[in-house]
Parts: sequence; structure tokens; C-alpha cells
Amino acid sequence: MRSIRADLTARISLLVGVAFLVFSGAVYLLFRGAVYGEFDAALIARAELLATHMTLEEDGVELDFPEHLLAEYQETEEPIYFEVWLKDREVLQRSPLLGERDLHCELGSAGEVRMCNARLPDGRSGRSVAMLVPLHEEYENDEGIDVRAPEPSEFLHVVVAVSSEQLLASMRASLLQQLLVTALLISVASLVAAGGVRRGLRPLARLEQRLGEIGANQLHVRLPVEEQPHELQAVSDRLNKLLERLESAFGRERRMTANIAHELRTPIAEIRSAAEVADRWPDDPKLAAEAVKTARESALHLQRLVDAILRLSKLESGNAQLSHRPCDLRACIREAWESTGTVAKERRLRFVDEGARVDLTADRQLLAILVRNLVENAVHHAAEGGPVRSLVEVSAEAVTWSLENEASELRQEELAQLPEPFWRSESSRTGSAHFGLGLALCEAIARVMGLRIAFELDKGWIRVQVVFPCDPELQTSLD
Repeated sequence: MRSIRADLTARISLLVGVAFLVFSGAVYLLFRGAVYGEFDAALIARAELLATHMTLEEDGVELDFPEHLLAEYQETEEPIYFEVWLKDREVLQRSPLLGERDLHCELGSAGEVRMCNARLPDGRSGRSVAMLVPLHEEYENDEGIDVRAPEPSEFLHVVVAVSSEQLLASMRASLLQQLLVTALLISVASLVAAGGVRRGLRPLARLEQRLGEIGANQLHVRLPVEEQPHELQAVSDRLNKLLERLESAFGRERRMTANIAHELRTPIAEIRSAAEVADRWPDDPKLAAEAVKTARESALHLQRLVDAILRLSKLESGNAQLSHRPCDLRACIREAWESTGTVAKERRLRFVDEGARVDLTADRQLLAILVRNLVENAVHHAAEGGPVRSLVEVSAEAVTWSLENEASELRQEELAQLPEPFWRSESSRTGSAHFGLGLALCEAIARVMGLRIAFELDKGWIRVQVVFPCDPELQTSLD
């Protein structure tokens, strides 16, 4: 598993290491250039000094070199080699230590100086300089000594070579020293970077510790936001919102568990009571028949409850498989109303169905369950003798279905609790026909189908709005 601390430390160390290496390499190259420049300048000066002591006489080229300078070219420990020849490779003079061997270095034009690395006659590495030196003839005239300009054939090739092993050893030592210093600096920088990263990540470690202290029973705890660094404030805020959602979900789950236990208690008690009656008076056919009827009704009640819970659980877990087909929304609404005909007649309700005929592409089964639950909820909670109004509206953005009925006993603060599983208002808690799962199921279906469902309370009327996203192939017509 990757570590942010290790990754940051490695990246910073790598960047610092590369920077140090580049800097060290640049310093080394500058130092090497300066040292080689001084070495080559001394070698060029030696060659120029050698050339200044050569003159053209009537009997040839004369080398007028002082003895103390010539002795340098006869040194055996650190020998210096030179060789002078004419353009036709006729050797005029060479250092005694060369014997019959030649110095090789490419020459250019007159006045040009060529530097090159060479292998010396004694096998050591060396550096040589080659130049084309003009010869000037001195003669006397009436005015004194004059100098005649040289002819093209009167240029001498002068090559001077000297050992560069001390120079190379010095450069290698300097390079090794720089590498050691660079390695030491990189190591120190890595340690400093590791410490800086550790200090920089301390707020993250504290945040991790605070999160680790929050358990299922401490979901009310919130993380501090203002005292966090700017980069962690947004993270802390998002985590606090997540904790709020978790707290709400855990609370809803606890309430649902308690409500399920409460809902199961009544039918279980009824079945148990019926069984005890049948067991106590087995010879009474009337009591036995009533006990069987009570047990059957209670069992059916339990079955409907369990089916509703399973359906809701399946929808909320995301395991529902959708099958999209063309659906007539208005026809689906009318079918749902007709399925509640008996209850609607008993309560003398009037159904007002208005709006456009709409063909939607949706899962027909889930749409029918959603519409039926909303219509049944309206039928069971509407004021007796009052209307239940249905309106389908179509716009360029969406299709909106509104269903409203009178609900004078519903309070504004109860709207947010309507979709909660098993929640029922105080006025509707009598009887066992309804579990309080219908609207929770509707909200779960809407979430799965990508719909929006909203509840509004206005002047004693409850309005449920279901918004369907606009279908590009939507077909509408007005009744």
C-alpha cells in the first residue's frame, strides 16, 4: 500500500538530489574548464616561447634557446617533449627524449592553435599543443636591422607535449570529492524533507485519530473545521456531512427496527390468542371457526408486512432490475383509482383527473406500484366526501404529476417524516390496515427510477408531486 509520507519524501528527495547533481555537475565542469584552461595556457606559452627563439639564417633555421630553458626538455621525471618540422615533414629539431619518435597533432592554418589529448612516448597520457609559426629573416640595411616577411614555405610546425596524468588525477580527486559532498548534501536534504513532510502531515494524522475515535454510538461528534489547515477544511466539512448522513441513517434504522417489532407484535399476539382459544375450547365449532379466521387474517397481515419490507429492502439495496416499456401515465392513474373503488365509495370521495395524456418509457411494474401507493394513501387520508385531484402537466424539461387531497390534521413539521418507514400521524394510528410503508416505498421507487418526489402542505391541503425527466420520444395529447 502506498504511503503519502513516503511518496512525498521520495519525490522531494529526488528533486533535491537532481538539483544538487545538476549544480555539482555545473560546478565541476566550470572548475574543469578553468583548470584545463590554465594548463593549456601554460602549454601554449611554452610553445610560443620555443618559437620565439627560432630564426631563419642563410644556412637554415637556428634555435637560439637558453640552456636553463632547454634543460626542462631533458628532465626525465616529468619530461616535456617538443618537435619542429617544416611543411614537408622535414624534422628540424626535437627534444632529446623523443629519440626518433614523432609527436602527432593535427595542424590548422597559420596563427591557429590546436589542443589535443595525446599518448606520450613513455606511454602516459598527455596533452599537446600544435601551431604553425612563421619564420622571420633578420638582415642589416643602411638603417639598421630589418625583418623580412616570411614566404609560405617558411612556416614551421611546432608541437609541444607534456604529461597530463597529475592533472587527470587532480580532476578525478576533485570529482570524487564533489560526489561525496553531493551525496552528503542529498542525505541531509532527505532527512530534512522527511522531517518536514512528517510535520506537514501531522494535521492529517490528528484527523485520522479523531475519526478512529468515532464509533456507531458517537456519530453526533463533529470534526473541527476552522482549526484545520486550509487543504483539510473541505475534507473535514465533507466528513462532517457524511457523519450527519450516517447519524440520520442509523437513527432511521433504529426507528425502523423498533417499528417493525411494534408492527409484528399485534398480529403475532392475535395468532397466539386464536391458537389458545382453539386449544382451550376444541369442541366449540363457532369459537374454532372464529379462531381460524382471526389466525388467517393475522397471517395475511404478516405476509403483506413482510412483502412490503422485502420490496423496500430490495429497492434500497439497488438490486432492482428495471424493464423499460412505454407506459400511459393517465391510464395507470385511473387503474389505481379503480382499485380503491370500494374504499372510495364508502368514504364518498370524488376523483378529479385532469391534464395531458402522456406515454412514458419506464418500468411499468414499479410505476404502477408508485402510483397505486400514492392514490391509496390519498384515498385513506382524504377528508370524507371531499375530492382527490390528479393533474398531469408536460413541459419541455419534464412531466409533472400532482396528486392532492385535504389533510387538515397534518402539520407542517410532519412533512419531512412522511417518507419514513412505519411513520404514521397520530390520527391514522388506529387500525392495522396500513403499516406506514407506502410513501417510503414510493420514495425508494422514485430514487431507483431517477424521479423526483416532493410533498407540500398548503392551507390544509397535501400535494404530492412526482417529476419525470423529459423523454425525447415523449408523446402527449390533451383530453
